[in-house]
Amino acid sequence: MSDLTEIKDSLDSILEQLKVVPYKELSSGKISQDLESVKEIKAKAEKTIEELTKLSNISKAKDCLFQLKMGNCGISVYNSFTSLASFYKIPFDKLGTSKEEVAKLYKEVCLFEAKVCLKNLREGVEVKVDTLVTSMCKYLDLIGASLEEINTSDEEINFFYRIENIRRILKIIDKLKQNPNVSFISLIKEDMEKYNISFEDLEIEEQEFLEIIKKVYIINAKHDLENMQESLNPYYYIVCIKEYLENGLSLEDIGFSEQEFNNYYHEQSILSAKRCFKDLQKDKNNLFFVENFFDCLIDNDLSFEDIGMNVKEVCEGISLSKKESYLKDLQLRDSILILKTKEDKKSSELVARYYLSLLLRRYDFVREYELRKYLEKADLSLEEIGTSEKQLKEMKKKAIR
Repeated sequence: MSDLTEIKDSLDSILEQLKVVPYKELSSGKISQDLESVKEIKAKAEKTIEELTKLSNISKAKDCLFQLKMGNCGISVYNSFTSLASFYKIPFDKLGTSKEEVAKLYKEVCLFEAKVCLKNLREGVEVKVDTLVTSMCKYLDLIGASLEEINTSDEEINFFYRIENIRRILKIIDKLKQNPNVSFISLIKEDMEKYNISFEDLEIEEQEFLEIIKKVYIINAKHDLENMQESLNPYYYIVCIKEYLENGLSLEDIGFSEQEFNNYYHEQSILSAKRCFKDLQKDKNNLFFVENFFDCLIDNDLSFEDIGMNVKEVCEGISLSKKESYLKDLQLRDSILILKTKEDKKSSELVARYYLSLLLRRYDFVREYELRKYLEKADLSLEEIGTSEKQLKEMKKKAIR
């Protein structure tokens, strides 16, 4: 076939040369006759090449068919066979097969592909289980086959997912050892609960895991205590530390008694409020400075007296509407402090509604945290106090912007 292709290329070259022959030379009968002869040869060569190409593709199709009949062939071989037969309009009988046999071969190919996926699942190759299971089921569905036909079951498929989840959790634990990121702890606990995975499944002692997260909490708590010294509102860090304390950390672990910790927090709150007031003095019409100062007082349960000031000194120069609004917030906060000491559901509901009102004014994660905490105490949903997850997400988005 390559020889004929060279002949065709040569003939093309001759035709090109003849095209540039001077017109007067073309008038001779010999040149015209030679030109027609060359064209005829070229046409025959092209037809021969076309026939040989078809024969070559018939041969390729037969090779594919042979491989399919031998078995253990993937879908790519089947697709090559059917594409060649379809494109070159080659009847199945000319290839030595039939429509029925091709259908049978297709089923065998799909079963082979499904078995390959199953083999990879059993050998634990580095591919997501869901990707392999989806591919395996796709091939089985194409031929209406069941899992039993490739010697597996729903139980084994679920086992593959379980092993993958265990491996993922173990990887996150390894990351946690290297990088004390508290969010990793949440991921581990959520996945263990979601997939019903025990420490025994992970082949880790529960006490060993608790020691790991305790070290992480200690590192983060000390970091939060340092950040508190420069913050405009230490309550953000207190919320984080309280969460660590609720999950196994003790104040002794970070070098405090309860009284020492409360005193430290109170001192840092006063210093933060004074920093906020210093900013406020620069521009009492700046809403950001006004909000920071009053939020620091409200969130950290401080009064004007705690920071050595009085209402007149603080509020002079702040617009009347803003001043009245924030003073009302402070009065309400004092009422809320009393409600927080109570354990009944009605008091918890009122506290939750209070935090919702603060969130509606300005979103921050601490207020959302308190809202959810008191909703849980009140045994209420977001919808029952006039909001929703969607609304909270919208508040958060606007705050991020």
